[in-house]
Order: sequence, then C-alpha cells, then structure tokens
Amino acid sequence: MRIPASSGRGKSTDHRVTDVLKRLFDIVAASLVLLVIAPLVLLPVAIIIVLESRGPAIFAQPRYGVGGRVFRMYKFRTMIQDSTNFLAENPQLKRELEQNYKISNDPRITRSGHTLRRLAIDELPQLLNVLKGEMSIVGPRPIPVYPSWLDEYGDRKDLLLSVRPGITGLWQVSGKNSLPMEEHVRLDLRYVTHRSIWMDTKIICKTVPVVAGLACDITPPSATPSVILVRAQAEREHEEARAQSELTVRG
Repeated sequence: MRIPASSGRGKSTDHRVTDVLKRLFDIVAASLVLLVIAPLVLLPVAIIIVLESRGPAIFAQPRYGVGGRVFRMYKFRTMIQDSTNFLAENPQLKRELEQNYKISNDPRITRSGHTLRRLAIDELPQLLNVLKGEMSIVGPRPIPVYPSWLDEYGDRKDLLLSVRPGITGLWQVSGKNSLPMEEHVRLDLRYVTHRSIWMDTKIICKTVPVVAGLACDITPPSATPSVILVRAQAEREHEEARAQSELTVRG
C-alpha cells in the first residue's frame, strides 16, 4: 500500500552520506542490542505478558514508512486481548472514550502494560523493524495509517516520508505525549531537514535518561495538550484494541 507522493526537493549529498552511515549504524546497533537483551529482557517480558493475560506477547500495527509504504510495526502487547468486547460490555467506559477521546485509569491496560509503556519497553520489538529496513534507531515518529495524522503535515508529508521513521527522535526527548500535535509536526520536519550523525548521537544520549525518568522532557512553554493529541492517544489505544480483536477472530 502506498500513498500519493507530491513532488519534493531531492536529497542533498550530505543527507545521502548521513543516510548510508545511519543504515550501517542501525544494522550493527540493532543486532548487538537484540543479542544482549533477547535473553535478558525480551524473553522474560514476553513470558510475563502471556502469563498475565490471554493473547500473544507481540502484536503489529500498520504505520507509514519510506515513500508512503505501509509496514507492520511490532510492539509488546500492553492491553487485554479482547479490549474491543470489553468496551461493548462496559457502555459507561465506551461513552467516556467517545466524549473525552480517552479513558482515565483505562482498565484495558494490563498491570505490566503500565510499566512497559512508562519505560518504553513495549517499543523494543521495533528493533526487528530496524533490521528489516523499515525503521531506524532515530527518526521522525512512525505515523499511524490514519488520514488525520498525515493531513497535519500538509504539503510537506512527502518530506516526512523521505526517511525511515525512528524508535526515538526529537519528539521523544522534547516532551513526547505532553506536546501538542503542531509541535510534533514541527519537530519531525526539523529532524528530517537537519538530520546528521551528530544529531542522532545527541538524541540517543538524551533518550536513555528521559525514558528512565532521570531527566525531564524539554517542553516548550506554549506546548499544552490539545484535542488532536488526546485523539491521537485514543487512536493508538484503539489500534491496539483492533489488532487484538483481529487476532481473536483468527483464533
């Protein structure tokens, strides 16, 4: 699947060199990290997930990749498998979701899911996407396959889709979920335009303390939660719920 691409400026020589070096780094780094954390982290986490609730440990979400190609992005499951049916059986929660675009203290998220999301451990399976060439260690956010998301980038969406999306990026170390959508868009496009090996190095160095809670995200004073951002979070949770529902039907 591919979205229509608008005409855009070609890559500069500096960016071509950067992208080649980034790909080499991605392959080496993802391979080494997977070799180390597979037995120490990934396997134990997968066991905890399947023991805590019924369903697979990993699920896949559709995301836009380079050139608008859609790929399946891997994540650890953080919600109960039959979350869609759960809402149908709890109409008051469904109404809350429809009215507020989110559910406070969402009971669909498992106990381990809260920890996995807070520490971003649920995103570690994306290292497999990196090895497959669908993602990079550092890049713009992986955009969900929703027209409302891509529309936020206007006529610059071809610029966004000219590079691989990343596991981490400027958005991760600059406020993440506390930023409004407009700021997410600005940071994504800023990264694509100014990307370099030095910028990637700084982002990686900032990501670890931010995820571990040892450093505060740098949030602009004007950045306040927006309805679009809340809707985006709801779409993320809905997509996971839909993925689990599809698995249930197949089973």
